Formats: sequence, structure tokens, C-alpha cells
Amino acid sequence: MKARPFAAVCVAMALVLLACVAAVGPGGLSGAAASMVINGVQVFGAALALAGFLWTALHSPGGDRRWRWWMVCSSASLTIGMLAWTWGQLVVGTPLPTASLAPLGFIMTAVFLLPAVLAMAAGGHHADSAPTARPRNRALLALDGVILAGALTILVSGTLSERGIRSIAWSVTAVVTVVAHPAAYLVVIVVMIVLVANYPAARRSAMWVLLAAALTQSASGWTVAYLLAHGAPAIPAWTDTGFMAAQLLFALAPWAPRPTASAAAVGSRPTTAAYLHLFVPFIPLAVTWGFVAVATANGVTPSAVNIYLGLGVVSLVSLRQLLTSVDNLQLVQSLNTSRSELAHQASHDSVTGLANSAAFHDRLAATAKPLVLLFIDVDDFKSVNDRFGHAIGDAVLRAIGQRLTDCVRECDMVARLGGDEFGVLVNSPTVEPDELGRRVLSHLNRPYAIAGMEHMVRVSIGMAVSTQPEPAVSGDTLLSQADVAMYAAKRAGKGTLVVA
Repeated sequence: MKARPFAAVCVAMALVLLACVAAVGPGGLSGAAASMVINGVQVFGAALALAGFLWTALHSPGGDRRWRWWMVCSSASLTIGMLAWTWGQLVVGTPLPTASLAPLGFIMTAVFLLPAVLAMAAGGHHADSAPTARPRNRALLALDGVILAGALTILVSGTLSERGIRSIAWSVTAVVTVVAHPAAYLVVIVVMIVLVANYPAARRSAMWVLLAAALTQSASGWTVAYLLAHGAPAIPAWTDTGFMAAQLLFALAPWAPRPTASAAAVGSRPTTAAYLHLFVPFIPLAVTWGFVAVATANGVTPSAVNIYLGLGVVSLVSLRQLLTSVDNLQLVQSLNTSRSELAHQASHDSVTGLANSAAFHDRLAATAKPLVLLFIDVDDFKSVNDRFGHAIGDAVLRAIGQRLTDCVRECDMVARLGGDEFGVLVNSPTVEPDELGRRVLSHLNRPYAIAGMEHMVRVSIGMAVSTQPEPAVSGDTLLSQADVAMYAAKRAGKGTLVVA
């Protein structure tokens, strides 16, 4: 479905949700009538999600089909759970929090949702499924898991207070229905946030819709768990708002707009998902301490176990932030290294490693007189490439560049000006220009041993000399003079030196 029709359907679903919330809210329906509306919306949304995922899975390409089939399993579990829950509440009259097949269906909805979002993040065969940067440090992943487990332990322990345990005969079914179900969604939520922070293929509309569904389902689940554990005589209808919203969001997810080819392009600015990734360990921690704060405000004193668990989780979060800071420091250092490499590439020739023409002209313009400028051209270099190939030709150019570097001082500059042309800039020479030119010519006209063969390559050199401390002529003029002298050397028979 395209973006505009999907937005219109979202608005329609939102209006349906608002109407249902208004119908069961204060002053509206109550008792069995309110339950029929609440359960009817949820059953309708779950069945619609099942039909939508089944249809789109049958008509989607391979990479997009896999996660949809997982969602078929998830929505089928949700539909079965909602039907069993509705039958138990409206027909049989089973008291909360127990209900036949409902707990299994609810928990399996989250279980199947997890591989679905993982398959979505994998992106199938799409080329944009690679991570945005480096994979997360394994130590950070392990710490996030421990932090999540510790936060959930505190959350469950705080929710199942002694008073709540005494007020309800907690069976295994009750625990699954009330606690494990929203806790499983909380795990999936954290996994989703990690995925969208690290994988471009996960940043699609369907993922955000599923994340919203998981958030609303978990929020209502924990609210019901808290009220039941603290002996609430009845569950207010408003607590089902998240449940109804979640089922309608599940129904919307299969029709969310598909990503385009450029949807996964990474911009220069950090994405919202990248910022969310920083807060991964804090989300379950914040939810946990929110429940602890509410319990404390209601006169429930945290146990010693919860206090020590809380201190341990806070310590792990601090350690996690320390590791994140170290990882960020390494990323900054890597970025600085990359910038230095890019700056070097911008001013140096990729074949010889020498300075390029732009850097040579900048140095020439900034160099004070006196100076000696050599313009060097390799004679008949095309024949080397034609006979032996470009790899040998590049090796000869590198060898020439190395010999030129050996002929001058470190403070002087050797550059490849383009093709088979080189430039040498000698500032305040310590030897006579003619002697320098003859030495360079002698070094370059010796045979070159490349790949087990000797290559006889000759060069023609044009020299321009400026002995005046004040710039009587510009650097470009000197370079032009050296160029003219080099062509005079070629006309004189090649392999020679001509001084302008």
C-alpha cells in the first residue's frame, strides 16, 4: 500500500479506537456490554492482522516474505489467544487472571514476533541490509542482556508484592498471563530498538508500526499486572486501551508502505534510531523504577533483594556507559584517521604516492626565491605501456619517483604533474643548478629492474632558475619556462637537460 492510502487507513483506525475508548469510558458502557466492545475490537484486529499477513506473505518476494510468514504465526497465536480469552470471559465466566488457551496464545505472539523483526532487519537479498557502521561491541550486547534481565527481575519482583501474592492464588497460568506476557513484549521492544539503530533494512514503516503495537500491548499488560497484584477488585476498562490499540496496529502492519531502493541511504546526520540506541539499557530500567516508585508511593517497602538488584543494575548501566565511551573514542580516532587519509589522497598521486599537481602548484606559489624548478618528461613512455602493460608502466613511474626523491633533500618537493610528467622544486639549493640537473638526469637514465627485467627509460629535463629573493617572475611563469626548456631538450635528441 502506498503512503497516502496507508495514512488514510491509519486515521480511520485511530477514529475507531477513539470511539471504542469513549464507549467504554466513564459514562459509557459497563459490564458485559463494555467487555463485548473491548474483546470484539481485539478479536477483529487480530483476525484482520492474520488475514493481512497471510495475503501479503503469499504475494511478496523472497526477502520480504520471510518475516511476513513469521508474523502469520504471531497473528495466528494472537487470534487464538483472543478467542480463548473472549470465550473464557464472556461465556464461561473464568475469573481473572486465568484463562484456558489465552496465556499460551499471548506469549507465543511475542515469541513469533521476535524472529519476524530479526528477519525484517536481515533484509533478505537487499544490498542495503549491511550494518550502518561497525557491529556493536559484544561486551555491550552482553551487558545490555544482563541489564535487561536484572530490570525484568526487579519489575516482576516489584509487581508480585507480598500483598498481591496473598490476595490472589497465583498459578502458573496466572503468572504467564499477567507477568510473562508483557515481559516478553518488553524484550522484543529492546531488540527492535537495537535493530533499527544498527540495520538500515529494519528502518521501514512496518517495523515502526510493530514497535508501536508492542509498546501499547506491554504498557496495558503491565498496568493490568500491577492492579491485579495489588488486589484491585476490578480492572477498569481504560486499561484495555493499549490492548485494543495493539491489535489494530498489528492489523495495519502488513499494509505499511514498502521501503524504496533509497530508503536505507544513511545521511550525514544521526538518525532517530541512532539516538534511541544510546538509551537501550535505560528503557527497561526506567520502566522498572517507575513501577518501584509507584509501589513505594503506595506504602510498599522494597525488599533487600530488590535494593541490591537495583544497585547492581545501576552499576552495570554505568559500566555499559564507560564501554560506550571507549567505543566512541575509538570511532572518533578512526574518523580522524579517515580524514587524514582523505586529505593525503587529495594532495597526493595514487600511483606513485608523490605530491600531485595541485599540491605542487600550491607549494610553488608559496615558496620564496631563490629556487630551482625541474620539469621532467619520460621519453617514449607509451611504448612501455604498449609492450609490457600498464602494471609495468606504473612500476616504472614509481621507480622514477623514488629516484627523484633520493636526488633531493627532504625539504624539497617531488610531484607527479600528470601522465609521465614530474616536477621537482628545490628551495635555496646548496649546489649549483647545473650540477643538480646533471645529477638528476644521470640517476634517471640508468636501467630500471622491474619484475625481473631491465627497462631502459630515458627522460628529458627542462630547468628554470630564479635567484632573486624578490619574485621577479611568478611561479606559474617559472613552470612555463621549465616546460618550454623540457620540449627543447626533446628536440635536441631526448635524454638531455636544457636550462631556460
